[in-house]
Amino acid sequence: MSGLRIVEIADTIGNTPMVRLPGVGGASERVSAEIVGKLEYMNPGASIKDRVAKHISAQLDSRGVPRDALLIVAGPGNLAISLAMLQRRIMCLVPERTSADRVRLLKAAGVSDIVRTLDGALPGSPEHPVEIGRRIASHQPGAVYVDEELGDWDLEQCYNELASEMLEQTGGQMDALVLGVDT
Repeated sequence: MSGLRIVEIADTIGNTPMVRLPGVGGASERVSAEIVGKLEYMNPGASIKDRVAKHISAQLDSRGVPRDALLIVAGPGNLAISLAMLQRRIMCLVPERTSADRVRLLKAAGVSDIVRTLDGALPGSPEHPVEIGRRIASHQPGAVYVDEELGDWDLEQCYNELASEMLEQTGGQMDALVLGVDT
């Protein structure tokens, strides 16, 4: 394999391109704006969650959590896929309505366990995926429940890195930022 440059998958996360989107945004004659998009789907897991997973994985390493410790993630799977790609052992709690294609994708990414949970369980109820994940983690020695919203992951640093990347790519010429968010 001489001559090949092989890198770790974590090293390919980030530095996604920004591209001009002419004709997007309906700028009028009175408004001149250049609209650009950040192509986060070009991360190896096709998601901005790759950045979050890389950051969480590094923090787990720094806390001494073994690489083979079971990480439990509740949700539709983007974070689980990203963590699995980083060679973490993952249990993903997905809603009953999750498609067979999505389950196949989770398995292909390396998610070791997939648990279907009730659709529409109320937050705080024992049937809610977050509560199920916490219960499983409390009964599995060494398991960690990964909750990106409520966990102690210092994700501000992760998003500051993304902001710095965007400012560098635009030469600091950015007037506004529009983001998609999840709940």
